[in-house]
Amino acid sequence: MTKEIKIPVKKDQFVDARLYIPKKIKRAVICCHGFALDRDGPSGLFADLAEVLVEKNTLVVLFQFREFQYTKKFNLFDNFQDLRMVVNWVKKKTGNIDLVGHSLGGLVSLVIAVEDVAVRRLVLWAPPLRLRVPKNARKLMKMYAVSPSQVFVVILKLLFSRKPINVQRYFAGLNNRPVFIVYGTEDQFSSYEEILQLEKYKNIEYLKIAGMDHYFASYKKEVFEKTLNWLGQE
Repeated sequence: MTKEIKIPVKKDQFVDARLYIPKKIKRAVICCHGFALDRDGPSGLFADLAEVLVEKNTLVVLFQFREFQYTKKFNLFDNFQDLRMVVNWVKKKTGNIDLVGHSLGGLVSLVIAVEDVAVRRLVLWAPPLRLRVPKNARKLMKMYAVSPSQVFVVILKLLFSRKPINVQRYFAGLNNRPVFIVYGTEDQFSSYEEILQLEKYKNIEYLKIAGMDHYFASYKKEVFEKTLNWLGQE
């Protein structure tokens, strides 16, 4: 069963969410999309995961970050607040929560997981540990109908913020909660060498896929199967 709802995040502002509701809720998975992308995830992978997980007594939430819905200015901290409020809403149903985040949604998931111990595990797809401008930026913008101003505002905020996000500190703050990181050697936004710097932290499992870019198009099946298998582990 699926249901569309609006979750309040601040006065007169909401995030649109689609719930996949099982007959009995034993746990929940919240999926967080990348910047200016769709809540169904890259190549529809979040929706595909939801269709399977809901049959395993899992409440699945796909939601759309506000981003430019209420304002023309992007604010990364609004994304934190969006996920924070979605997690709070889900906690009324179950205290057993996993987060699956792609790209910027993975970074937001990491930050909120450190805040809230109800988040039991993390799946991070192509997390931008240190953003960079891709060589084919213009092509990507055209493909995903994203304006240059939107893309570069996000990149500049993350690269040149007076208080940049200390990713290493957040991984340490997880206190060894399990993490599954999926990344490709051809990612346009983040180098896989940077991901390997996290090896000093315990309970992080990696899936490196040779030739895969930031959006997984030709590797959808492998990412889907490996993630589903990892989420099925207890």
